[in-house]
Amino acid sequence: MRALRLFALIALAACHDSTGPRPYGERIQLTARSVTATPGDTAHIRRVVLESNTITVVGRISTPDPCTQLAAYAKTQGSTIAFTVVATESRGGCVTSLGLFEYTLTAAAPSCPHVTVTHHYVGSNWPDQQVLDVGWICAYAPAAAVRPPGA
Repeated sequence: MRALRLFALIALAACHDSTGPRPYGERIQLTARSVTATPGDTAHIRRVVLESNTITVVGRISTPDPCTQLAAYAKTQGSTIAFTVVATESRGGCVTSLGLFEYTLTAAAPSCPHVTVTHHYVGSNWPDQQVLDVGWICAYAPAAAVRPPGA
């Protein structure tokens, strides 16, 4: 009987939607599409738009292979909004190597935000890559369209 109770507790815990720590913040909507890489194509931010306390980031992420799942998270702390795009390799990987995705993410933003975007890789040995760190976005308000240097 005791084993049955223990099994029930384990099963209940497995079905519970965890509200534990979220190191990257809250999950946000991300749209992505695979794009053909050209020589020298790398991960970067193409555009940042701030309008009516909503921020939209358009960027590109390189991945170890094109069979990768992407998710996006946002964490707001004071006037800073930190986005993390998480690339998770699919089980078994792909026959081809290297993938390139263009993505768009949108989230509510504090006024005059400091914005960071980091690419994080799960299931590969690729290191995290910070692709944006700007604190001057309000200089372009009320409707800012920022193209970071090199974009």
